[in-house]
Amino acid sequence: MSRKYYTRFIALQYFIKKSLEYENEDRFYINGCASVFNVVDQHNECVLQGAFLNSIDLDEIKMKYEHDLEIDGKWEVIREKSNNQLWVEGYITKCKQNKELINKIEKGEIKGLSIGCYVKKSYLDIENNIRYFFELTLNEISLVEKPANLWANFMPKIKLDIGAIMMQKNKKTNIKGNIYDKFK
Repeated sequence: MSRKYYTRFIALQYFIKKSLEYENEDRFYINGCASVFNVVDQHNECVLQGAFLNSIDLDEIKMKYEHDLEIDGKWEVIREKSNNQLWVEGYITKCKQNKELINKIEKGEIKGLSIGCYVKKSYLDIENNIRYFFELTLNEISLVEKPANLWANFMPKIKLDIGAIMMQKNKKTNIKGNIYDKFK
């Protein structure tokens, strides 16, 4: 391996290692898809794209476990994405109350999301026994073991402070110049 590529390899290893260390010690970050639009779930329900446009209020939407237990955490981002998803990003506070929940997430036992909402406008297709939701008021998003919508999943997220990581790297190796030049 040439010195040029070896240096890039070492820098990448360092970046990955440091990114894990820079995760906020008090928060366990997650992100994922809380709902997939235009897909019939296991309850024969289908949320149509645009159903949440008038109801996304971060201060009102709770984070729960299995629609029952309120979690000490917060949803920081909730938005409808153009690729038929209700995208969410948030964190679970690392505390005694959430320790078992975080352990289950890290083991992969909990990886689903489910929405809790009030129905404003819907249509029941009696022939196919499918309920279509046109407008919903979102009031909670739950972490669940078995989501009704199999595509509604999340994963742990690492919050990075790239600037701090690279400053540490620059101090140790005296690298100068633009960071993006180092990985070309």
